[in-house]
Amino acid sequence: MRASRRSLLLGTAAALVAGCTLPEARDPLDRRMARHMDERGITAASFAVVDGGALVLADGLGRTAASLGDPTTPATLFQAASISKSVTAAVVLALVAQGRLDLDRNVADYLKRWRLPESELTRGRPVTLRRLLANTAGTNVPGYRGYPLGANLPDTIAILSGTAPANSAPVQIVGAPGGGWSYSGGGYEIAQAAIEDVTGESFGVAANRLVLGPYGMGRATFAQPLPPETEILAARGYAADGHPFPGGGLIYPELAAAGLWCSPSDLGLFACGLIDSYAGRSGAPLPRDLATAMMQAVDGERYGLGGGLLRTADGTPVFVKEGANAGFRSWLTILPTEGKAAAIMTNSDRGNELFAPFFAEVAAIWGWPQFAQPMFSVG
Repeated sequence: MRASRRSLLLGTAAALVAGCTLPEARDPLDRRMARHMDERGITAASFAVVDGGALVLADGLGRTAASLGDPTTPATLFQAASISKSVTAAVVLALVAQGRLDLDRNVADYLKRWRLPESELTRGRPVTLRRLLANTAGTNVPGYRGYPLGANLPDTIAILSGTAPANSAPVQIVGAPGGGWSYSGGGYEIAQAAIEDVTGESFGVAANRLVLGPYGMGRATFAQPLPPETEILAARGYAADGHPFPGGGLIYPELAAAGLWCSPSDLGLFACGLIDSYAGRSGAPLPRDLATAMMQAVDGERYGLGGGLLRTADGTPVFVKEGANAGFRSWLTILPTEGKAAAIMTNSDRGNELFAPFFAEVAAIWGWPQFAQPMFSVG
């Protein structure tokens, strides 16, 4: 991203977060989304829209909690859940750009503290970072259950090994690498270990240095749990029946797979960085070839690095990612060749019911091209 363009984007983001959205788009969108929220008992939702490669709308509706909650603003934090995987992919690609990782080398070459389980399935078919990020590496553990506030939390190695205090199974090879698509949060925890071992940093520190900071992602953080000074900015999570989760939500130490806290504005700026990279603009966060690789199918599946792939009517790519942690539902869509993106984040297990109406409104207001609409369950 050119320095002037980057300054413009970050300045625009600051203005939007301060509440300076585009009223001609915000007002009808707000009214319709507020109605959908009321019908479903959803207390907080926030969204952001990118057009022309820049953040043009950021808004928040409702309150961060059902009772005594603060107003939801564009700066309110939500659990991004599995949208964390898209950011993790960008962390890996930043290290690939530095020559410290290779997408197609055996990931075992980077692991120092944990050994990839031996398996006949990997004979001649290595487990690579490209396959781990595309869910074609044959690894298990689709998702993680989270931990209550105050619980003893496992570190990366305990998560991978499935040893106490981890509440998840050990990560193993259960399918032939490259032999098909199978959603695997466990695969992302392998990527997390590789990032930590190569950089010598915790995953959160590496992610902040390589992605959150360079992409201008405001208060986004992989801190689990949130520190008190940040926790006050966060929405509280609610079950589908409207009951609050104790402590506001569960804790996810599986950072690469599910640990990001952010706002839709942060995701919008993330999309801006990827759009600039995809276009090959000078100073963009990633080289063009790596941004392109992120949005190319791996092993013949409709999945890239950190997200699912759709197509517009003329064949241009659409990158999508859903997030679903206990009490939080989110969705991110990026159309890199169109310079368009949108993100919605909610504090309810019913939040996915807002996705379709939100994206229908965005497509109508900002003139999105026709493409195969996602079923909002692509992982």
